[in-house]
Amino acid sequence: MPARSERSEEKRRMIRAAALRCFGERGYHDTSVSMICRVAGISKGSLYWHYDSKQEIYLDILETWAPDRR
Repeated sequence: MPARSERSEEKRRMIRAAALRCFGERGYHDTSVSMICRVAGISKGSLYWHYDSKQEIYLDILETWAPDRR
């Protein structure tokens, strides 16, 4: 079984992927936390365990994925 930090990072990756999909389809302002949770298949509590806000998810996407896109 993966270590707790590995599971946590995997969950964060899953949330980022769901959020990126939602942002791409609806835009940042028309994407809700509920929508991200629905796409990721998680509860709001789980999302908020890993991120404080939708904005934090967005910034994490920029920080983690943007450098890989060059």
